[in-house]
Amino acid sequence: MWRDARADWDLEARDSVDFFLGNHYSQEESDALRAVGQGDFVIDRVYGAIEKLKSLLTSRTPKYSAVGREDSDSKMSKVWRTLLEYIWDISDGDIQFKQAVHDYATAGMGYFYAYIDPEADYGRGEVKFTYLDPFRVYVDPASRHRYADDASGIIMSTILTEDQLVNMYPQVESMLEDLESYYDEEDYPSSGKRNSSNSFTPDNVYNSQYNRVDKYRILERFSKVKVPFYRVFNKQDGSEAILDSEKYEEFLSNEQAQLLIKAELIEIVEVVQTRIKVTCTVGELLLYEQILNTDIYPIIPVPNIWTGTPYPKSDISKVQDSQRLLNKLFSLTLSHAQASAGLKLLVPEGSVDDLGQLEQDWARPNAVIPYNPEFGAPHFPAPQSLSGEFYNLIGRIEHYIDLSFGIPELMQGFKEGAPETVRGTALLAEMGETRGKSKLRDIEGSLTRLGKSIYNLSKSHYTYAKTVRI
Repeated sequence: MWRDARADWDLEARDSVDFFLGNHYSQEESDALRAVGQGDFVIDRVYGAIEKLKSLLTSRTPKYSAVGREDSDSKMSKVWRTLLEYIWDISDGDIQFKQAVHDYATAGMGYFYAYIDPEADYGRGEVKFTYLDPFRVYVDPASRHRYADDASGIIMSTILTEDQLVNMYPQVESMLEDLESYYDEEDYPSSGKRNSSNSFTPDNVYNSQYNRVDKYRILERFSKVKVPFYRVFNKQDGSEAILDSEKYEEFLSNEQAQLLIKAELIEIVEVVQTRIKVTCTVGELLLYEQILNTDIYPIIPVPNIWTGTPYPKSDISKVQDSQRLLNKLFSLTLSHAQASAGLKLLVPEGSVDDLGQLEQDWARPNAVIPYNPEFGAPHFPAPQSLSGEFYNLIGRIEHYIDLSFGIPELMQGFKEGAPETVRGTALLAEMGETRGKSKLRDIEGSLTRLGKSIYNLSKSHYTYAKTVRI
């Protein structure tokens, strides 16, 4: 149901990805243009704008900081700064960050995912993070929070071949005969455009004849559950401890604690807290269930033009019509140039003996062409020249696309329109970066959420002595 709810968003997001790849025409549109003698080539203004936007947003590596609430926390805050930097390093954070920004700019939504790698550090495990393809993540359609805090759940889909599944979960090898293979289409939606750029995307690779093997879909559902905790207050020394269910059972089995409870020197209050539960299945087989020690989803959205729903819009979706018009204007310009280079010739019937020879001679410069003037002189209609307003319209459309992305030509190194002074040029370039900075603040909000999720997972995972090298 959640996949059906976002079907329209899938089409729009995939359409935007196609525009980035240079596939701007459907097969029907391409055939219609060729039928009237016009080209279906692309003057791609979007690709350059997206690449420049990505370079602005990822020009500096993000750095996490942790500040103690009081002076006694200064050492602990330094430990957390070091640990966050270490996790960024072992996760190839720069690469994950750039790919999430790419999805943010093209599809309209990027995702970060914080998780625990159980095989890292020789089985001791490491907290890491990665980016997620936005088409693999399904969010409750009723969610209205920017980071899906109010969602009833988030589902992450992973399609694996049999070899990949057994390599990741060896325990399922003996159960493969009971599992149904997955033959449906990829999570990545199919394209409605002609693949004029010969791009290889997951949907056409998935359906290639070399990839027709048994596949299985793993679904990891993240949902919120209420978990009991216990506040244990010692009236003797005024200390207080927060215990989970397991530690609380150990506490109750302690003889000294039992004596203090009987003497009413210990006060116990049970409270419930929100935690994230993950349930992993393949077909009808349950792979594992786990409650994570975090109250926020470890899948963090990075929405671009947020619409108050889990289905934001991308920058490309705002300029698709302008890019189509730009392609059309250049197609008309080329068609006019072809008409001017090869003028149509009107020949009175009977004035020329061999029309085939005339066509060949007409294409050659300085040709001598005989004709019979009694039937009338040949005539060729000259096409009217295009007005200057036509070419000005092309420039205005290019300017509008740059304006929508917040990337003026000055920021791309073009000197046209630049002030004569160095300071004036620097001030204009700085003003041009303000739009990009606004988007960067939105991305930093998602990075902050990622840091909080990593912090929560790290508190429960790193419970042993560990040497961290950066």
